[in-house]
Amino acid sequence: MRNGESSKAEDAARATSLALVEAFRDLPAEHLTELELLFITQAVSRGEVLMRQGDAADALYLVASGRFAVNVDGRRIAEVGSGSPIGEIGFFADGIRTATVTALRDSIVLKLPKAEFAAFAERHPIILKPIAVTLARRLADTLAGDEQSLTHPRTLAVIGAGGFAVPNAFRKRLALALSRFGQIATVDPATLPRRSPETWTSPPKP
Repeated sequence: MRNGESSKAEDAARATSLALVEAFRDLPAEHLTELELLFITQAVSRGEVLMRQGDAADALYLVASGRFAVNVDGRRIAEVGSGSPIGEIGFFADGIRTATVTALRDSIVLKLPKAEFAAFAERHPIILKPIAVTLARRLADTLAGDEQSLTHPRTLAVIGAGGFAVPNAFRKRLALALSRFGQIATVDPATLPRRSPETWTSPPKP
């Protein structure tokens, strides 16, 4: 563990937390071990804001100890404690924070910076398939809970981060995962300006 002394409790929380992140749980043991080393220990004081709604999702957090309040538009919607991941979907989708997360007491989180993860994914593209499946499943859950979305096209943009382009294999796997929810239209990244998003749009449901 970096940026602080490791304790057995924090190591146990880290292992448990990684297993709870859907995109990580089926990684080979050696890759999981390598990924664990990329996390940085960060102390968060009571009342401190860990992330703000609308900010760029530039890191993934795992709660090693403590408790956090999750607020959307000023309204508390949840609390998360030890072992829980925070902000994983915005992180994987290169999106923005959809909630403000504040420490309810002195806490410790494990932080995975976007650039570190991008380099890891370049070394081990095996991680791209479970991420694509995770994003597709979460998108499906969102669509299922939004009747209006079922009759309107939806657009998903995937943007490279940390100086890395979106890997071809990831785009293909994500498109395949999304195709189970209906016909999709893809945009060839070669026809777009450098670093512009690749998009998939689903047509209206008949």
